[in-house]
Amino acid sequence: DAGAMHVAVTGETNQSVVQTRTWHLVDTQGDGPYVPTLSASALVRKLCLGEAPAPGARPCIGVLSLEDFVRECDALHIEMTESPA
Repeated sequence: DAGAMHVAVTGETNQSVVQTRTWHLVDTQGDGPYVPTLSASALVRKLCLGEAPAPGARPCIGVLSLEDFVRECDALHIEMTESPA
C-alpha cells in the first residue's frame, strides 16, 4: 500500500544551458492505486470548468500541468515535489 515514483529529465535550454529537473511522487498510506486515474480526473475537472482543449487529434503535451495533478492529490495522501537541479 506504499509506493513512489521518481523522474529525472535532462535537457538543454534555449540558451544552450544543460539543466536537470526532478519530480517525486510518494504515497505511504494506500492511495497509490489512484495515481493512474489522476490524469483522467484532472481532464474531467478542466472540462467541467469549460477549459476543454480544442477538438481534434494531437499529442497531449501541454493539456495538463503539474498543478493540475497536484490539485487532484489534495484529498489523497500523495505527496509530489519538483526540484530543479
